[in-house]
Amino acid sequence: MKSNSLSTFLILILAGIFLSCSNSKKKDPIQEAKEETESEMSSQLAEKMERMKWPWVEAKDKSIDSLDIRIEDLSIPLLDLEFDVVKDSVFILSEDEFNMARYLVKKHFDSIDTSVGNDSIDDRKKPFPYNYYFKQYIGYKEKDGKRLVYVNMFTSWQTPNGWARELKDKWLMVYDGGKSFGHIIVDIEKKEVKSLYIHGPY
Repeated sequence: MKSNSLSTFLILILAGIFLSCSNSKKKDPIQEAKEETESEMSSQLAEKMERMKWPWVEAKDKSIDSLDIRIEDLSIPLLDLEFDVVKDSVFILSEDEFNMARYLVKKHFDSIDTSVGNDSIDDRKKPFPYNYYFKQYIGYKEKDGKRLVYVNMFTSWQTPNGWARELKDKWLMVYDGGKSFGHIIVDIEKKEVKSLYIHGPY
């Protein structure tokens, strides 16, 4: 009887020590951050793999009225990376600012040479026509407070539903890709296009 009581007593003590050690052992903050980053990267990779199965939608095949998209969410992933600015310097355009920027972009395209092909080096340096690009519009401020519009341009979009409106809360970030990608800077105070940049030849 004494032996059983002693065994039970020892088991209870060992269980208490084990639980105490388990509770006192905290995760290293660096390890926690690393695991969180790895989990986020894994999630992004899974999304990319899923996206690869989706069909490509070409801007030139869509209604011209559906090609201009006003960004309406400042917490979109990649937005901070694209602009490398403090968050309060990026802003959502008002309806009037958006319409003004759209008008200026269309007017600018009407005034320049464009090309639908890549038959020559010269053609490769020319942008595609206006209706060949999806265009995302976001406002941002320079250090001196000047309000500008960044217009992100790309010719196709991979989506499960074929909806351009999905681009309101997704930012397409591209580092290369020829003239299928580019951007325009619009000065809405002076009401003019400051610059048009396309990636040009590979």
